[in-house]
Amino acid sequence: MKRRREGYIGFDDALSDDAIWKDTYIFSELAYRFSLAEKFNIIPKVYYDQYNSDSLIESRPEGFVDPVTTFSCPDGIKSISRIKYRTIGFENQVNYDVFEGNKLTFGFQYEWVHQHDIKQGANTHPLTIAPLASFTDFSKDLPFARKATRQILALYLQDEWNITKDIDLTVGVRHDQFTRFGGTTNPRFGLVWRFVEDAHLKLLFATAFRAPNFNELFFVNNPVKVGNPNLDPEKINTYEVGLGYDFTRHIRGNVNYFFNRIRDRILFDEKSPKQNQNLGGARIKGVEAEIKAGFGKDNYAYANYTFQDAEETRDRNRLPDVPVHKANFGVNVELWKYASANLHTFISGPRPREDGDTRRDLPSHALVNLNFIGKNFMDNFEIRGSVFNLFDKGYDDPAPQNTVPTDYPQQGRSFIVELRYQF
Repeated sequence: MKRRREGYIGFDDALSDDAIWKDTYIFSELAYRFSLAEKFNIIPKVYYDQYNSDSLIESRPEGFVDPVTTFSCPDGIKSISRIKYRTIGFENQVNYDVFEGNKLTFGFQYEWVHQHDIKQGANTHPLTIAPLASFTDFSKDLPFARKATRQILALYLQDEWNITKDIDLTVGVRHDQFTRFGGTTNPRFGLVWRFVEDAHLKLLFATAFRAPNFNELFFVNNPVKVGNPNLDPEKINTYEVGLGYDFTRHIRGNVNYFFNRIRDRILFDEKSPKQNQNLGGARIKGVEAEIKAGFGKDNYAYANYTFQDAEETRDRNRLPDVPVHKANFGVNVELWKYASANLHTFISGPRPREDGDTRRDLPSHALVNLNFIGKNFMDNFEIRGSVFNLFDKGYDDPAPQNTVPTDYPQQGRSFIVELRYQF
């Protein structure tokens, strides 16, 4: 997949008309399922991903004068950068039916991620912003990122047990070992109890993590923002209680209460240049209600609504950029044997600002997406056509205070065509 963007607001929050950002993605995966015995099967998988980025970045427009150094930049502040990421992975999953109603899943995964081929040229010095007579190659002396490699080894185990016809239990654990910041172990527990006909109670507990990405770790030689190689992963604990009910054979609904606790959030500090740090935590609690109605194969309608209260752990301020209200609804229709369509609408309530930001909260907005799927005309082959933001709705994502006063404008109507073949 290739993508080209022009005239965007850069990472240091300056609008530019000369910037060009080109991305190329390559994704590949090969998996095979085979059985060694009636109750025993293995699913090995190998995958290879590549991401290439080439960009012309105009950090400041023509005629810019730095207010601190008073350097004058008649051609603006421009740089050319290139970087590549390569991911190679292998996973082997084993499924074993221990006895009727009990399925054991275990396996391991290895992943190698490499950041390389880092090139940078600029018309100003990367650290001092002093203007240069011409574009200079800083790839060797002052690159914008470090060459780096990350290796991950994961082991996992999960047991799904239908204890009785009314009680299902799922228990699992996963351990991920990273070459840079050690290991993290995350358990999960789920219980479903059908306590009366057509109704069930669900209990869930799980922990998870988000590893810092390479930009957050290795972005260097920049006067505005830099990474931090000593970051720890973000951690989250999730608790959920849900009640579901089948109103009819075709209509079912559920209501869930959730509580999420996040620790070691990765945020920029207030130093100059700003640096990523593990700063504080957050609590998010709320209620989600959902209803779905099915009308035969591939014909259904759905709607859900979420109320959430999100606050920072330390000072109990509202968590910025997280709406209190959000909703989704849509319909899927099988047009005929070879085609179906899905119309989906997402609604977001107002999103609050950071504490101390005097700008108004971002207003609510709604986005409509339309998908067409062609299928069944060839074995294992499918074609998809999607229109995102069907009505070309203008909306913004929040910009931090003291940066872009009018926020970050988001993409209007866009299109994508996908071809899928499974073998």
